[in-house]
Formats: sequence, structure tokens, C-alpha cells
Amino acid sequence: MNAAEEALKLAIQLKRRDLQVKLHVQLLQLKSCLGQISTGDAVDELQHMSEQYAGEQDQAIIHFAMWLLKPDSPELRTAALTLNEALYRKSGKQEYFGRLRKFGAFDQTIAARPLPKLAAEAIQQKRIHPNLLGGIDRFLLQD
Repeated sequence: MNAAEEALKLAIQLKRRDLQVKLHVQLLQLKSCLGQISTGDAVDELQHMSEQYAGEQDQAIIHFAMWLLKPDSPELRTAALTLNEALYRKSGKQEYFGRLRKFGAFDQTIAARPLPKLAAEAIQQKRIHPNLLGGIDRFLLQD
């Protein structure tokens, strides 16, 4: 627990807002799992965080954590799924894909995802260079 708190303090000192949200969320989840705070209190604090951090990525991780704490809530599930699916479609990042897998929604998302940049470039070129094909293969094999 002390290490998690120290990591959060360090992120605050370094003004790493991107890490602050993730670390704060993880600290709340840890405290809830250890019984140091109730699930309701953790969700309330996450709700307060969602009012402070307006960024899409911040909202996605916060709402996902709220849903993990209250998996029976259809409102939290819908909000978290919508945010993470939108970010996955936009970026293709594995972080969002991993969250979508926990929802059981990853098959539909993959099918609806736009072509990656390398594949789109390959389609437009008349002559495809082997390096480009290798780049596409590496992209497709990421997981």
C-alpha cells in the first residue's frame, strides 16, 4: 500500500497528470480490495474524480474502475463500454482492447475498427514494398 501511495505522490510532484489518474484509480481499487474503504466510498471518490478530470482517457479509466467495483450496474457498464470502445476505435491501443475483453465486447469492436494506417497506405499504393507488408504483419500480430 505504501508503494502505491508513494507512486501517486511522485506522479503529483512530477506533474504527470496522465499517471496521477491511473495511480489514483489503482490505489482506490487496492484500498477497496483490502477492505480499507467500502465499495460505495470508492465509487463515490471515483465519481468525484470524473468531475475533476474531463479528458476522454481519464473518463475511460475512471468509469471502467467504477464498473469493476459495481459490475451489476448497467449504467456504469454502458458508460465505461462506450468510452473505452470509442478510444479503441480511435487509437487501436491494447489498453482499451484489454478493457473491452473484460466486457465481452471485443469481437464487434474489432470488426468495426477502421483499417490501420499501414494497411490503408498499402491499399493505395500500386506496388507494395515487402517492408510495408512486414509492418502490417507486425501490427496484426500485436496483442
